[in-house]
Amino acid sequence: MAIRDRRSPVRLIHRTDRGGQYAGGRYRAVLRRAEIRQSMSREGNVYDNAFMDSCFGTFKTEMEMAEFENCRAARREIAEYIGYYCR
Repeated sequence: MAIRDRRSPVRLIHRTDRGGQYAGGRYRAVLRRAEIRQSMSREGNVYDNAFMDSCFGTFKTEMEMAEFENCRAARREIAEYIGYYCR
């Protein structure tokens, strides 16, 4: 649904660890059909994903994992949060 709903004109890169859910053939086929490039961490290197884990940890802490009135409100709040850091 995310791929269908957000058809981005830019070539996306989907960053994952080597978890089975991301390495499975069916999952990878979905990404290929959508022309999304998959970037996996290197085998045995737990630090490959550290930067993104840190980013998401900060995001969760600063957003306080609040409940939102609806999806529109959540998207607005998240866009404002990200926009602040993109300035």
